[in-house]
Amino acid sequence: MTYLKRSFASESQSIAQVRDFVDLVIGSRVDQARAADIRCCVSEMASNAMLHARTDDTTFTVKVGIDRHGCVRIEVYDGDRDATRDVVVTAAADESPNGRGILIVQALSDDWGVDKQGHGKVVWSHFAGTQASSSHNACSTVLAGS
Repeated sequence: MTYLKRSFASESQSIAQVRDFVDLVIGSRVDQARAADIRCCVSEMASNAMLHARTDDTTFTVKVGIDRHGCVRIEVYDGDRDATRDVVVTAAADESPNGRGILIVQALSDDWGVDKQGHGKVVWSHFAGTQASSSHNACSTVLAGS
């Protein structure tokens, strides 16, 4: 799996830059519909890092990996000092403009999670490659060895 990572300012205009970065990494190796899911998830994950991380950091980092089968792993790191608290996935009120980010990640990705990482946390999502054969297990290896 090939990984690239980049740090972004914790500012609203960074979300478009994050999507562009992901597009650059995955390129045409993922079909358009799957690429749209990946862009949507990374947008939500980056937004959550900016809005909800309890940190003094003014940046967050996005790491993107893709293998030869089209499996993609997205990681968003932030310096959340309270990284041990559980992520609670709940439905937002119908009239609320917020509160759906992790639900979207959960619905669109094949797997996702939150891990403590150094002085913060990483929220990750994984997308199995459509080019993988039924005997291919590199995607599960990515999760176990990342």
